[in-house]
Amino acid sequence: MKIAILQMMLSKGIGEVALRHFCETASRRGCHVPSDGFVDSQVLCEEYNLSEVLAKRVVDQLGAARQLFARLQEGHIDMTWIGHPAFPKHALMLLGRKMPPVLFLKGNCTLLEFPGVGFCGSRKASERGLSITELCANQVVNRGYSVVSGYATGVDERAHCAAMRSNGRTIMVLAEGILHREEKSSVQMFENAVNHLYVSQFPPNCPWFAHNAMRRNELILGLSKAMIVIEAGDRGGSLAAGESSLAYKEPLFVIDYKNVPPTAVGNKALLKKGAHPIRSNMRGTPSLDFLFQQMETEQECNTEIQLQLSL
Repeated sequence: MKIAILQMMLSKGIGEVALRHFCETASRRGCHVPSDGFVDSQVLCEEYNLSEVLAKRVVDQLGAARQLFARLQEGHIDMTWIGHPAFPKHALMLLGRKMPPVLFLKGNCTLLEFPGVGFCGSRKASERGLSITELCANQVVNRGYSVVSGYATGVDERAHCAAMRSNGRTIMVLAEGILHREEKSSVQMFENAVNHLYVSQFPPNCPWFAHNAMRRNELILGLSKAMIVIEAGDRGGSLAAGESSLAYKEPLFVIDYKNVPPTAVGNKALLKKGAHPIRSNMRGTPSLDFLFQQMETEQECNTEIQLQLSL
């Protein structure tokens, strides 16, 4: 299945819609997908409704797909897709047809099973904002949740590092292909065999693009049960991520600064639209009590539903 997926991804004219259809069809019908890739275009036409032109393109990419698969294996990179047992169910339920059909993974893949809290904020966050990021990330992992963020400089990087430094878990969602991942020494120094996972929804050799950074924000939402916005500008990815959280009805929590730094002018706009404020307690620490209450209530409801279904 993995080589077949890579054949599809490498073929001109095969986009996410066709790739999703392929994965769903293979899963639903139990279609036989050769482990070493498709060599017969007729099978693709008959079982997956590809045109003869597209089917031939897929078959023509067999050699390139096998080479790419070998590179992924050498880099200890795994894959999951719609219909695969490891595919994140919460993300699929939340995002629906906007959920990327294939994910590339490097690290501890079991982290997809744990509930997480998303973090987003400015790449040029204030020192106060970065300090708040660390305090929030420490609380999140100490409560047993994973930190999920976008592996950018600023808030994302600080959240990942704080989580691992506190013996917690973190998921780093990339805006580029996983073979184009930038190696950040500040992050790597805290990594061990079990505390992190890199995730990419893009073809492995895809370089970084600004519009892909916006698209990956939705995947961060999908891999989280709540979102924290540290600092959002009056436009850009952090503001858009907060607005997406509200649109998907995912719990959104935003730092409510008394003295708003220039990099957080969008925070007030998100709060006016219905985000929950995060304020400091008597010790000067940002209080996440309501966030944890919301997540634990949801977990209790999900557990009750599962018990009722099993009866």
